[in-house]
Amino acid sequence: MKNFLIKIILFGLILFVLDKFFLVVRNKAPEFDNDRRLEYVLDGKVNKDLIVFGSSRANEDIATWLLEDALKLDSYNLCYGGSEIELQTFILKQLLKENQKPKLIIKIIDDDFELTYNSANVFRVDRLIPLVKYPVIRNELISRGEKNAIMSKLFVLHQLNKSNFDFRSPKKVNDTILKYGNITLNKVPKRKFEWTFGTKTSYSSDKEIKSKYESFKEFQDLCVSNNIKLVLSIPPSYKVLNKEFAERIRELKFKESYFHVYDQSKIEYKSSNYFNDLIHLNSSGAEIYTHDLILFIKNNIKI
Repeated sequence: MKNFLIKIILFGLILFVLDKFFLVVRNKAPEFDNDRRLEYVLDGKVNKDLIVFGSSRANEDIATWLLEDALKLDSYNLCYGGSEIELQTFILKQLLKENQKPKLIIKIIDDDFELTYNSANVFRVDRLIPLVKYPVIRNELISRGEKNAIMSKLFVLHQLNKSNFDFRSPKKVNDTILKYGNITLNKVPKRKFEWTFGTKTSYSSDKEIKSKYESFKEFQDLCVSNNIKLVLSIPPSYKVLNKEFAERIRELKFKESYFHVYDQSKIEYKSSNYFNDLIHLNSSGAEIYTHDLILFIKNNIKI
């Protein structure tokens, strides 16, 4: 029995020592990621005057370089397709912790599902996985039930995912993306759309998810407490504006926040020529919407 226990202890020690070799994999993982923007945030390399937050709509609907040129503010886009407000608030916390505070933040509001459930918009855990070398990332994965707290502290291998072992060279990134964080495109939709202009829809606050609701408030509170001007903006979709939803956002916005809704009278926002699909503008539409935002900021905010 004594020899058996000794063997078990020795095996455990060997396993524990061998596990530490995976530190190399963990620490090199970010270098093989195509999108390193969150890594730059955690490393304190995103020191910009203006930051854009949101999901794919903010990525495709905003021409960040136009904001920079017109407002004379160093600008960067930290939007992630398929992300929701909880991830955006997490990123904002890290931005404020590790980088200089921006002067202005533009938060693009997702359609009616900003505060409700939508399978297309989630907390993008996959954006955190390449960055497990950072304690704050590991803690977030644990808090979200993705990793076990005890196992994560004992074994490096438990902190890793299959994707961390993909050592292929990342694809080259367009220079515009490197400088501004995004690029607007004219894309061919993955599936065919019937270009029928959507009709009026309703909205019920009863369907709002508590965690999203609280994150939306926390996002604004972080801006207020750090003296950052915040613009909440609803971009156009290929349908009639949901005015009930717009009023709900107006109701939830802090008095210090600025609220912008796209110009519903513009014929461009009713033409499929300016959209990639039913909810994303193409590069031509993005230029128009970005210029509208610029005009709103110039007329309402002193920076």
